[in-house]
Amino acid sequence: MDRPLAIRGLSGPRVLLLVNGLRFSVLRSYGEHPPLLDADDIRRVEIIRGPASVLYGSDAVAGVVNLITGGADRAGLSRRPVSGRIGSQFHSANAQWNASAELRREWKKAAFTMHAARRTAEDLRSPRGVLENTGFRGWTAQSETDVRLPPDAASPYSAWRTG
Repeated sequence: MDRPLAIRGLSGPRVLLLVNGLRFSVLRSYGEHPPLLDADDIRRVEIIRGPASVLYGSDAVAGVVNLITGGADRAGLSRRPVSGRIGSQFHSANAQWNASAELRREWKKAAFTMHAARRTAEDLRSPRGVLENTGFRGWTAQSETDVRLPPDAASPYSAWRTG
């Protein structure tokens, strides 16, 4: 995600960004978008267009974007106790490499997911030459715990660390 989120022409502090239903405000200095959130970990995007400030506060005047990440199954519903995935991408315009890996362990009443990603890129090359200071290096790590509570309730806990 390389641009701020905009809904109906409004952006910045007027569009609320949620990750798994939780306010994502750690990166305010970068704008209203998470530059290091790994796109491979996003399972679904929910968008509420229009004023939602009654439900979410003044940050949601234009709307709300909720990014759903992590494992798709709730604890105890999968038949595989251990699962995972790994992937990589290459973009030739700036020699960008993306790599990500995910591991999930499930028990009858709990599940634990860990996701890590690394992105590196050189300065962007165009027909007019090299665009200075467009290269970057970054990583993302996320862990998620899903605990099954009676009757059929789940309580997710997430921890984020970026650098």
